[in-house]
Amino acid sequence: MYKINEYRQNLLNKFKISLNPQSAKDNIFYLSNGQIAYDYLAQYGAVPFGHNPEFLKEAIQNYFSSNQANFIQPNIHPKVEEFATTLIESVNSNLYSRCITTNSGAETVEAALKLARIKTGRRKVLGIFKGFHGKTFAALSASGSNRFKMPYIHDSDSYEYVNLNDTDALINKLSTNEFAAFIVEPVLGEGGMLPATCEFLKLAVELCEKHGTMSIFDEIQTGLGRLGDICAAKKYKIFPDCILFSKALGGGIVPIGAVIYKEQFYDFNFDKKHSSTFANNSLSATIALNVINHLDNPDNKIYENVNNLSKYLDECIRNLTDQHSDIIKFTGQGLMRAFEFYNKEAQQNILINFCQNNGSLAYIICGFLLKNHNIFVMPLLSQPCSIRFEPPLNINSHDIDRFINALEEICKIIKNGRYDVLFGNLIDIDKDSLPDLIISFPVSYVDNTKIAEINYKTEDKNLNAGKTFAFFIHATSAEDLVNTFPYSIKQNFNDNQLRQLADEILDIARIDYSPDVGAFFSVYNDKTYANGMFIFSPLSPKDMMRLNEKEKLDLMLEYLQVAEENGAELVGLGAYTSVIANGGTSILPHANNLTVTNGNSLTALSTVESLFSLIEDKNVEDACAVIVGARGSVGKIAVSGVAHKYGNLILVGRPGSELKIQQEIIPYLIQSCLTTDYQISKNSFFDKLSSYLSTTDYKKINFDKLVDDFLELGLSVEVDYQIAFSKADAVISATSEGKGFLNTKYLKKSALVFDAARPFDFVNDDDFKIYEGGLVRQPNEVFYSDCNMVKAPAGINLACLSETIALALDNTEEHQSIGKSIDFKKASNILNVAKKQGFKSVNYNLE
Repeated sequence: MYKINEYRQNLLNKFKISLNPQSAKDNIFYLSNGQIAYDYLAQYGAVPFGHNPEFLKEAIQNYFSSNQANFIQPNIHPKVEEFATTLIESVNSNLYSRCITTNSGAETVEAALKLARIKTGRRKVLGIFKGFHGKTFAALSASGSNRFKMPYIHDSDSYEYVNLNDTDALINKLSTNEFAAFIVEPVLGEGGMLPATCEFLKLAVELCEKHGTMSIFDEIQTGLGRLGDICAAKKYKIFPDCILFSKALGGGIVPIGAVIYKEQFYDFNFDKKHSSTFANNSLSATIALNVINHLDNPDNKIYENVNNLSKYLDECIRNLTDQHSDIIKFTGQGLMRAFEFYNKEAQQNILINFCQNNGSLAYIICGFLLKNHNIFVMPLLSQPCSIRFEPPLNINSHDIDRFINALEEICKIIKNGRYDVLFGNLIDIDKDSLPDLIISFPVSYVDNTKIAEINYKTEDKNLNAGKTFAFFIHATSAEDLVNTFPYSIKQNFNDNQLRQLADEILDIARIDYSPDVGAFFSVYNDKTYANGMFIFSPLSPKDMMRLNEKEKLDLMLEYLQVAEENGAELVGLGAYTSVIANGGTSILPHANNLTVTNGNSLTALSTVESLFSLIEDKNVEDACAVIVGARGSVGKIAVSGVAHKYGNLILVGRPGSELKIQQEIIPYLIQSCLTTDYQISKNSFFDKLSSYLSTTDYKKINFDKLVDDFLELGLSVEVDYQIAFSKADAVISATSEGKGFLNTKYLKKSALVFDAARPFDFVNDDDFKIYEGGLVRQPNEVFYSDCNMVKAPAGINLACLSETIALALDNTEEHQSIGKSIDFKKASNILNVAKKQGFKSVNYNLE
């Protein structure tokens, strides 16, 4: 089967919202599996009378039986003229005299903006922040939301925006006399079902008239009964220069749109320059004509029904929000609403808070409603964790009750921390197989007193403010992802189900891996505090590395955008975000005012210091330290670090990489040895190298001789890690392999082994002690979020994160640890900054 919007189809399948209807009638889908689904979406408001309404079926049958000519371009069919006349008369024939027919809502917007520019001779258009007008070029440009925008697919120069209901901003913009048009939705649809005030709309029309700007009401969603009248303009008696219609105009049968506008904005040049092959077809006009007549017929009581149901819905919502004001809130008017869920108790759980913030929890809720209540709705993507309510206009109070009762259950589930019930639906765990819904669980399995505060309470102590920071993270493994699960899932799922859910989340991340905030937290020492956040994507290392170069950069730019939107001043690259950003180099041109660090300096040197804590004052001049992944930025620093004490070094690489390792590491070791401030132990590799450099003009000898000399000093390269391990007294591994590939059985029993990679390079071996490298003791003995990112005690966390925090506390103004070859002296300076700010490398002799 050929693919049509693969992204959307895969996402709906994964979240269990994919419909396969055999037929549809009124507001019911009859599905191929024998189930039914009640339609509360109505094709985003485009199905006004339910599916296959009889009066439209009859109109279509009559149309075809009469053998009418559908297309007679460039002539205008009489049915099209009748439709235009009827639409204008339904709105206000005293004010409007002109109509442009179109094929869609976006095309309607395009036509209106073209008309405004031709008539006014101006180019600029003023819109509303969060407003949405379609996905064609001009329509997308007029939209004040960035959700569907990317570079090169919209015009960022000719379009400006004001906040909805901000009258001062509106006055300031329109008074410049620069704008051809001002476009506004009376109720923002995709923008969150937010209503404009009558005062704002009235002022907008008046200001536009005063300053020669065309006022446009985009009523593509609000029009044709959705608010209880033919359009908001008529309902409020505020008539702009131009009104846009589409969606419901086609009765859920055909696509059609229309622009009606006042005579003063007519320009014959528009008629000369604009046409549309399919817009003036008589079939669509016939259907639209019947839609308007059906709406306006008082016997059908459509407007009355909408207004009555709206009042009843308001009452039901008040009752629901009174009971669950901490969980749910709503916006909107008429039969055009949004319901937003948010659990404050979940703010410190990375997975749930991420799902709340990026909207995936809304998809999960929609899947749950479809399975357990036969309710079909979709998320409102413009605001976090929201679902939209836009049912057919001819529903009844029982439909409202069904929907509200289902929402009440969702509120109780969230209030009781029952994410096992919601997420269980992803892996087909029936809610009846889980504990009763009245049983509640805390979101976090960690006591709140052990979790860092979201924001530092400045009144507690008189501390200086550090930089606000963001740390970029992702799912490093299925096991680490399980670690982020809320308590009810960990308690009520068995090991197989936990792994199955983790794999399912990783599968979903392959479809949409956009990052968002996972948790906010604060850190402080005796002088300074800093507020920060985790920005999370559930993408695995393997899938992250599979991205092409453009996709990698796009992902990193999304991370940066989320950081900027949430006020970050400094960002740290965690796990493979550093790898795909080439140690941070690829994102520096896009960092704007953000300071960047990749965290590798402290990761490397904290690992080295932890190793040194185990050998204490032992003489290791004859011992051998093995570094796996020496060409990486962590590996290079680690090689130089252990060279201060160990007399012999073995660098492990892939077959064929020997020369590259030597070419990169030998100059790095020379530079590090010449500039280090660290104490160099007697007969260590650096002690021997220092003597060599002081007696040899190494710059004048050829590279092969230099390699031989370094071999004499104690540096060798091995491509078979098994051979290297057999000689190792200490091992530090820090590759970006993304999976366990090193086996402990080749090691001496006395070897000290540190794995600084995530995911770990070593295959799990309970019989051999493997120390986790890159861990640092924090200034506060708390968890950062309830899962602490790693399975470590409170007060111990990753060094890459700690580097970010330490630099934030230190108010650094410069990028740090950038690239794949970090100067050892600069790395040492970062270690000193971390110590100054209260961070300590883990001393395993004391743990």
